[in-house]
Amino acid sequence: MLLGERAAIATCQIYFSVQIALRVVEQPFSVEALIMVAKKNLPRTQGIKRVVTLPVEPLDHKSFEPFGQVIGEFEDKPAWQRPRLTSWRLKFSIDGTPDLKVIRYHFQKMEFDILERHISHTETRLPLGGGDFVMVVAAPTSPLNSPINPSTNQIRAFLVKANQGIMLWRGTWHSLDTYPVLPPHVDLGFISEVETQAEIEVEQDRPKTSNLTHVADYKPDGITFRVVDPKHLLKQD
Repeated sequence: MLLGERAAIATCQIYFSVQIALRVVEQPFSVEALIMVAKKNLPRTQGIKRVVTLPVEPLDHKSFEPFGQVIGEFEDKPAWQRPRLTSWRLKFSIDGTPDLKVIRYHFQKMEFDILERHISHTETRLPLGGGDFVMVVAAPTSPLNSPINPSTNQIRAFLVKANQGIMLWRGTWHSLDTYPVLPPHVDLGFISEVETQAEIEVEQDRPKTSNLTHVADYKPDGITFRVVDPKHLLKQD
């Protein structure tokens, strides 16, 4: 139940709906069944809109560790090296067929009301040709096979510089779009999974939870997220 999000209003609605259910049924019901009846009678919060602001943060290894790996300025020892070559290995993981492509994200307002996560692979974004962008994420919620939406205070926004890349863990929640700091767009090398992408491309409008992708939709609860920049990190010289 989204009691935390709907607060006292939802609590009162559930209470009175349960009372109605108790009067109309003639046989005992479990508490869970009565709550289900109550939730079906809850009206949508149309007209009630809550804007949750997400202060943009600088990206570094420690702060991003719950969500994935930062690609660049590696802190770990090299996985292998020889004269004139040093390499680091990322914690890449995939169940299906790797999918390598270029995605162009166009400049837009940094606002959204939906998150998604992919449970069968890590997901990598590598800037091409320069351009900073903002990535919105929330840590994986457990278990991976049973989606539990992240609470609003678990969602973070990071500034990814043009000389950095990111790889998201399996199950890391993220905004559908990446947000370029400057117009007109930012191009990213993108490593994901063919099978997951095939599911996503079926949904031309608003995505829905599928086998390999979970969706957290905050629109029915009147919640919109907005990235803000109180520390002026997005200011370009």
